[in-house]
Amino acid sequence: MNSRTAKKYSRGFTLMEVLVASFVISTVLAGTFSIFSMNRNIALRTRHSFIASGLAQEGIEVVRNLRDSDWIAGRDFGSFGSSQRVIDGNYTVAWSSQELTPLAASEESALYLNRSLNAYVHNSGNSDKTIYNREVSITTGTSGSEKIVIVTVWWLEKSDNRMEIRAEEHLYDWY
Repeated sequence: MNSRTAKKYSRGFTLMEVLVASFVISTVLAGTFSIFSMNRNIALRTRHSFIASGLAQEGIEVVRNLRDSDWIAGRDFGSFGSSQRVIDGNYTVAWSSQELTPLAASEESALYLNRSLNAYVHNSGNSDKTIYNREVSITTGTSGSEKIVIVTVWWLEKSDNRMEIRAEEHLYDWY
């Protein structure tokens, strides 16, 4: 083989070199996109958990505020804004609730975002439906002067996995 022939064959890449380079580049790009996708999913799940924990805490605070309002108004412990004591069961509350709203088994506990109020509500009126659902469970403790409040906020992730956050509070009769 003379030098002219050698130069002719050494000018470009062989098919094998092109295939190997394409494979390496594809592998690196696929890994990079996979990491970006995984980070996005983790960030989204973290965001949902953060919002849900705030909604659970809000539910606890609303129920506690209703108990305090009962004390100020001279109503019986466990009335939670009502004229009579509430029975153990499931309820819904919103930030502006004046009393607990019973939640029938067939009812939906979905939360809607009212953009004009910038608040989560249970009625769809002028609001956008969110992925979050909130239920408040009230049970009477062993002594009649204790109410156990469990707020559950749940939502479905993309893969239809039910995610939930629970907050629990024990409220006592002050007198």
